[in-house]
Amino acid sequence: MSTKAIVNYIMVAAITIVVILIILFNVYSLFISRTNHTGLDFYDVVGFLIILLTIAIIFLFLTIVFRSSYSKRYLMLLIIFCSIGILNIVLFEKFNVMMEKSLWGRKGMPNKFEHYLFEGH
Repeated sequence: MSTKAIVNYIMVAAITIVVILIILFNVYSLFISRTNHTGLDFYDVVGFLIILLTIAIIFLFLTIVFRSSYSKRYLMLLIIFCSIGILNIVLFEKFNVMMEKSLWGRKGMPNKFEHYLFEGH
């Protein structure tokens, strides 16, 4: 198996993991969890996505500069999905859809979308 094929398999695996992570986060936050708080700190996931996003941007830059034959579309997909995942988690916390329990307590224990739907923020 060539190096190019191995790198492509790694990229596809990373894209798959990120997409599954986004889907699971949305399904859990919107449909399964009756509350808008959890014991999990989602900023660990954001940190993972930022690291993956940074690596993908660096590799995309290197493939463009050195005119490598590695697939740029996988890197672009990884950049797009990591960005969507980061934005998703940050917006869900901002709009009180899902957040870590101690943060939920510090915010005054709001319901999902509570302050943004009814107070005109």
